[in-house]
Amino acid sequence: MKLPKKIYDVLNNKKNFDFLFFEMLQNHPPDDAYDEAINLVRKYAPHFKHYKDYDSYRVILSNKNITFVNVPKNNTIVNVPDEIINAVTKGIDDLFHKHLKKVKIRKMAYDQCVKEINIYLPEYKPYKNHQSFKASQSINFKKK
Repeated sequence: MKLPKKIYDVLNNKKNFDFLFFEMLQNHPPDDAYDEAINLVRKYAPHFKHYKDYDSYRVILSNKNITFVNVPKNNTIVNVPDEIINAVTKGIDDLFHKHLKKVKIRKMAYDQCVKEINIYLPEYKPYKNHQSFKASQSINFKKK
């Protein structure tokens, strides 16, 4: 899937959502700017999750020390496979199991999964390490 550079930046690192929000803020009131930014990202990555609503995001913004610098508008198109976008927005489980079928060792499958994602989104880190991923899977399995 071809992604605009600003959407690619948000998927690569969620902190870049702030810049997209500030860009939308130039033309919209704050509540609408947040919704517009979320809708723009969800146009390309439908399962993107950020904060519950603008009020939750506003609390986070007030705790950040952001100095907004004019970021050059770069409308470059970046090509990222749908499988990677789904792994970033829905969770890495499907991609992990694809690699697990090949390698049969969970740690190696996790490492290959992260490596494949980092080819397209170099700053994206789904979990701190394999242990965190394993704990998350264990919790999710117990919920079922």
